[in-house]
Amino acid sequence: MTTTGQPTADEQPLPDYPLPVARIARTLGVHRRTLQRALVNDPTAPAPADRNDHGHPLYLHQPVSAWWPTRRQSGRPRTTPPQPAD
Repeated sequence: MTTTGQPTADEQPLPDYPLPVARIARTLGVHRRTLQRALVNDPTAPAPADRNDHGHPLYLHQPVSAWWPTRRQSGRPRTTPPQPAD
């Protein structure tokens, strides 16, 4: 929302079809290049759902948005996933 309380265009729900990295990055509040590098360098990142006519990857926003907070961050050791309770 803006300071006047009016919703902005970026706050619209994203569609369920594959989108360019830049569109998803705007909703996450990060730079396109930051998201693109993370998607390419993290083996646990969601795979592209499709490619556009120029061969650029397109991603579904739901898996990327779910993965983003738990991504591997540069310079930090990997954390081990929690073990299931027996």
